[in-house]
Formats: sequence, C-alpha cells, structure tokens
Amino acid sequence: MKTILIILDGLGDRPQHEFDNKTPLEYAETPNLDRIASMGITGLYHPLTLGICPSSEIAHFSIFGYDLHDFPGRGVIEASGEDIPFDNNDVVCLAHFSDVEERDGSLYLKRDRSDLTHNECKRLVSLVGNFQFNGIYLRFHHTRKAEGILVITGDVSPEITDSDPIFEGLPIIKVQPYDNSGDRERAEATSEALNRYICWVYNHIDDKSKRITIITQRPGQRRSLIPFDKRYGMKGLSIASSPLYWGLAKEIGLSYKKVKDSDSAGNDLMERLIIARDSLIEFDFIHVHTKRIDEAAHTRRPINKVKIIEDIDRAMGFVLDEFIGKEDIITIVGSDHSTPSSGTLIHSGEPVPIAICGNGIRVDDVNEFGERAVCKGGLGQIYGSDIMQMILNITDRGKLAGLMSTPLDLPYYPGNIEPLRL
Repeated sequence: MKTILIILDGLGDRPQHEFDNKTPLEYAETPNLDRIASMGITGLYHPLTLGICPSSEIAHFSIFGYDLHDFPGRGVIEASGEDIPFDNNDVVCLAHFSDVEERDGSLYLKRDRSDLTHNECKRLVSLVGNFQFNGIYLRFHHTRKAEGILVITGDVSPEITDSDPIFEGLPIIKVQPYDNSGDRERAEATSEALNRYICWVYNHIDDKSKRITIITQRPGQRRSLIPFDKRYGMKGLSIASSPLYWGLAKEIGLSYKKVKDSDSAGNDLMERLIIARDSLIEFDFIHVHTKRIDEAAHTRRPINKVKIIEDIDRAMGFVLDEFIGKEDIITIVGSDHSTPSSGTLIHSGEPVPIAICGNGIRVDDVNEFGERAVCKGGLGQIYGSDIMQMILNITDRGKLAGLMSTPLDLPYYPGNIEPLRL
C-alpha cells in the first residue's frame, strides 16, 4: 500500500473574537476537508508534547519519525537545501543582515531583516563575507534578500546559543556555550569567534546611514542519520517549495521535487497533488507540503488565514477524487504545528487536527475537520513518530514487537534480512 501525507503548514490556531471564538479553520468554509474527516479516523496531533511551540523543521523531523536527539539543526538543513558546501565537522547557522542601534555599549535590534537590494547585499558580502579568529574561520553565504547561511570551520562546537533576539527592541544576544556543553573549551572558542565576528561586521560596514550587522540562530552540525528507506522500508518523496524541506529530504534520504509558489495557494497545492498521484508508481510514501496557511497566519490578520484555508480546501477535492477510496492508498491530512493569527507567539503549543483515510481504517463519527470537532475522533491525541508507526501498521508493514530480523531494531518486517547460507 502507498501513503500520501499532506501537511498544511501552520493550520492550527486559537479562537478568534472576530469569528465568535472559532478558530480560522473552524470559521472557514471547508466542505472537502470536512468530507475527508467524515471518511476516516480523526484526532489531534502534536510533534512534541503539549504546550511546546514546535518549529517547522523540528516538527517535520518528528513527523518523519526521527528522534530529536539526532536533529542536526536548521542551519545544516537549509544549507543542504541551498546546496551550500560544508564539511561534516563544520558548524552551520542561519544568518541574516539586521538593522541595529548602539545603546550603552550594546547593539539593539531595530529591524529584524535589513531592507537591502540584491546589489547592496552582494557589496556587503564582499566586505564581511569572510572572517577568522584564533584558527576559526567564518564565511557568510548569501541566499536571498537579507538572508544567508554562516559556515564556521575549525575546532568548533554547535553547542552555542543564538545571537538573534527575534523581537525588535531587544539587545543582540551574546553567544555563549550551553551549560551542559560536552566540550566546554571548544564551545567557548566558537562563541568567542562568533561574537567577535558580529562586532567586526558592525564596525566594518562603511554605510553609517544604516547601522547593520549579521546575527545568527539555530546552529547545528551534520548527523549520521539512518536513511528513510532503510528506517521504514519505504521509498519516499517530498514535494515542497522551500530549501528547508529540500534540505531535510536530502539529510534523511528522501527524494524531493522542487516546486514554486504562485499567487494561488489552491493551484499550487493542486499541482503538487498531481505530481504525487503521478509518482505513486515509483514511491511508497509521498509528503506533500504547503506553507501558505502558515504565512497567512503570520500577517496577524485572521481573515487572511481563512481565505487561504478556503483556497486550499478547493484543491482538496482532488484528494477525494484521486486518493480517497482507493484500496491501495492511505491518505493522511494534517499539519506540523499551530500558528496563531493573533498575539505575539511565532508558533504555539496546541495540537493540530489530523485525519487518516484508507482501506481498513476504523471510521469514527466526526464530520468536521476542525480543532474542537476532531477531539471526539478515534485517534484521540497522538504524538511525535506516532504518524510513521500508524503508517507502518495500516499498510501491513508493522513488525511484531520483540522480533529481531536485523541487527538494528527497525519497526517494519521483515526488513532487509540476510539469508543463512549452507
């Protein structure tokens, strides 16, 4: 059996006063999502634990069934997706140009992303793209707008804090080693080199009409991960429009299809669903992703999120026509996290709706795809890698607990078994 996993990024939300305390999903007209919910088993999903605010990359790492102790860091994932060269021992961070102001000997965030043209960014990178301190080398790779990736080479450690305070008006954070750093000396050296780089950039950029520096977040280092096909016995494909998901696919061994976003979220999703349908011959597991609902939530105008959800719902008619009801296809519709369309949180810690449809599924009595409606669903609340375990179970790949057909205890059977030779 084949699996289609459709992730509507940032779908969950909180009740909004302007919608009579319904969430944007509950307020939106979603006949196709509601129909899908009525044809399967529903519930609530959280990639971590309740109350923790997941980032998209950590949420997807968990959705794909990987242990967060093995997470390499978003810097590594995006660098991989952008095809930026780095070695396995390098530390890789997200980085961007920010407008800052000097107060009492410290720098404060004035504008999170500097408003720079492409040529201005190129000039700044030529000025401050390379730096070295005490045998540690830092190089900034510009990717788009004010964004980039910082690669740190030498005797370095990823166990360092961010310098990006996220919210404007707060001070740029001093980079420090983790309290529980495994190699304190290496982490201290990495922190000092990065702090000196941030100050050097600020002092070295010659345009004093714009006080600018580079700030960083989410450092990491490449990990040796079990490839997805070996871990779950399925050949997988990811269809998405962001380097984040291309890089995550590369790091865990999924094939990936690069697509672009247009002015129509519904048309974009339809295009991805068509690609998924046409790829079922080759792949056992297909991840289909759209970021547009999350982006609408970040505008802090709940009605924008409603409009995108309704546009996305129109594309979900294709799911009903092409996937639901096919004996050899399991269809999962869900999300990675909640993105509140009001308030100050970037993401929030509430669980998100999920529906699973297919042959052999226990269908519950839920008829609406909304946060409160699915609370009554047969899945209840599921977490982390439960999605992948459910897929193995539903597609008759699950291994009886206690069996060991391979030296590495993997969750599917029979696995890549080695025959006994006479």
